Order: sequence, then C-alpha cells, then structure tokens
Amino acid sequence: MTPNEAFTAYSDRARECGIPEHCIEPLVDYVVRGWEPGGFLYEVLCNRLVGALQLADDANRDALPAYARFLYTHAPRWCWKGPDEVADWIKRSGLMPSLETTTEAVQ
Repeated sequence: MTPNEAFTAYSDRARECGIPEHCIEPLVDYVVRGWEPGGFLYEVLCNRLVGALQLADDANRDALPAYARFLYTHAPRWCWKGPDEVADWIKRSGLMPSLETTTEAVQ
C-alpha cells in the first residue's frame, strides 16, 4: 500500500466513524505521516478527555465518541493512548516507514 492509498483508506474510515470533515486531514496526517497534531487532537490521542473537551469546537465536542471509535477500531494501537506513544509515533514518522517496506493494510 502506498502512502496515498493509506491516506485515502484512513480518510474513508474516519468519515465512516463520523469524524468532522475539517479534522479528517490532520488526524490522517498524524496516523499515516506522523505529523504533529494540534492541541485538541493531541489531547484526544493522549486519551485526555478533559483536555480535549476544553479545546474542542462544537463539532468536535459532539464527535468525541467518533474519535474513540476510529482510534479503537482503525488506528494502530501504538499510535495513541498517552503522551509517550504520541511522541514515539511522531518520531517514527507514523506509518511511513512500514508503508515503504511492507504492504501493511488498513484495519
């Protein structure tokens, strides 16, 4: 799977889960490319509900269950759950190294 194919596949999964359209690209850029997320998304990825609620716009506040569904069902388990996992994911450039060497499929 190429990086572009992975980006498309994860974007489709995010839409299916109900992630707000304006946040799909930053979420998928983080998963696929390891790009550093903004404040709200960082809090979501670190599993910090209160911080996420404080930074969420109305659409994202309502979509918090969609983020949980996407992360639990589709995102690699080692790319979220806490600050250490998020920092490591960014450091390794997300899925990019595995996409360049394997045919890892989107869950």
